[in-house]
Order: sequence, then C-alpha cells, then structure tokens
Amino acid sequence: MQGAVPYDIDALKVWPRPVLDACSERISCTSCGKSVKFFCYHCCKPVQKLNGKIPSVRLPFRLNVIKHLKEVNGKSTAIHAKIIAPEDVEIIPYTVDCMNGIDTDRTVLLFPGPDAINPSELDIRHIDNAVVIDGTWSQARTMVRDCPELGRMRKIAISPRKTRFWRYQNLDDSYLATIEAIYFLYRDTVPDGYCGEYDALMFFYKYFYDLIQGEYAALPQKRFHSKHQQGYIHYDNAVPAANPRLSRPDTAAKVNYDFDELDLDIVFKDPE
Repeated sequence: MQGAVPYDIDALKVWPRPVLDACSERISCTSCGKSVKFFCYHCCKPVQKLNGKIPSVRLPFRLNVIKHLKEVNGKSTAIHAKIIAPEDVEIIPYTVDCMNGIDTDRTVLLFPGPDAINPSELDIRHIDNAVVIDGTWSQARTMVRDCPELGRMRKIAISPRKTRFWRYQNLDDSYLATIEAIYFLYRDTVPDGYCGEYDALMFFYKYFYDLIQGEYAALPQKRFHSKHQQGYIHYDNAVPAANPRLSRPDTAAKVNYDFDELDLDIVFKDPE
C-alpha cells in the first residue's frame, strides 16, 4: 500500500524480556490441562507464574474479535489482546449470525474501504464496540459480505503502517498482524498527546519480535526468508541471543515461529 510507513516498535513502553525470559519451562494450563509456556491459547489465560507480572489495560470501548473457523488458535496474535485486556476483549467464532443483537449504530468495524474513516475521527463517547476480523483478507471479505450486521457497521481504517510481523505472507508489508491492527485502532483514537496508554497490547508481540531479531543477530550467516521486507533483521540494534536455536549447519533456512504446541520452536524448510 502506498504511503505505508514503518513504526518504531522499540519506542513501545513495554519491557517483556525480564518477565517472559523467566518462563523457561512448559507447564499445564490450570483450566484445560494443555501444556503451555506463556499463555493458553484455548483458554486465553496466562500461566500462573505470570499472574500479576504482565501488564493490563482497560480499553475505551469493547473489542469483539470475530475469528474465522480456519484461523489456528496457536498462530493468532489476537489472543494477546484478550490476555492483556480480558475485561474488554471477546473472541467470537464466526458464524453468519454471530453479531445478532449488537447495536450496529454504536459499533465500528475495522475494515478498509472508500467509506472508512480514521479512528481519530471517532467520537468515542458514541462507540460501545469495535469489531476486528481475525482471518485472511479473502476470508474477511466473505465474512463481511455474508454477515448482515458486519455489513451495516460503520467502517474505520487505520493509517497505513509497515508490519513488523515475522511470518512472511504473500501480501505487501502494509498488511498488519491482527494485534498490530488492534493496537493502532486504539492508539489512533488519541490523535494528539499519545503517551503509551495502549502499548501494553503489544507486550507479547514485542517479545516475540525481539526474540527473532536476537536469534538472527547471534548468527548473521543465517538468511531470513527472501520474501520478507528488506532489512527486516536489524543486526546493528538487536541483542544477540545467548544460546541461539538457529543451529542448523546450512546458511539458508526459512524460519517460522508458532504460538501453538511448538511454542516458539523453529520450523525450518529448505529454500525452494
């Protein structure tokens, strides 16, 4: 997208490394029993070890994340919002009637289009809910088309930014990860004098971003995926990992971090 600009992820007022680096072992979720490390992506709860140690935030209006049924829980960054703002975020599986009963006059949908306005133009006193779709762009278009309530909602679109997402995609780098879009939705409601009120939403995302930067900074001979934006790894600024897991002898590997049961283990594929 023309006009997309990079944002300074290092300017976020969150410092997750000291907290999350202490979670070195997987433990069982107290609700469902699944083995997890930082949070349970089914129950949307942090592990007990993190209780009272991760930031939380209250949002000026509620957030409904409509999740496509094919979107894998373990790879969804939308879960971060539910963990950081549990009182204000709801993750709802998509059906054509999933928005029945919602007041569409007091709800906005984050979705681009010629009639979409910037969040800075909203009078948040008249907004009760925002809706964000968690799925591919093709899935999102179908969901908006087929769900009558989604089609009637006022649309908003954030100012274009370049993603910091590490999972390469067949779209240009103005297509943000879901948690990035959620963060900027709320950040852009504060057009002047933003002081980090919603930076906590990026707590886990910032950690994973720094983790990947550090892995590659420790082993600069490793090549990141060629489809990623040029200069994605900031070798000059990243803190090299002490014990990098990129230990394969070949110097050309593709990397993909997952949030599921692989729990940030690295999945390699040989270059095509």
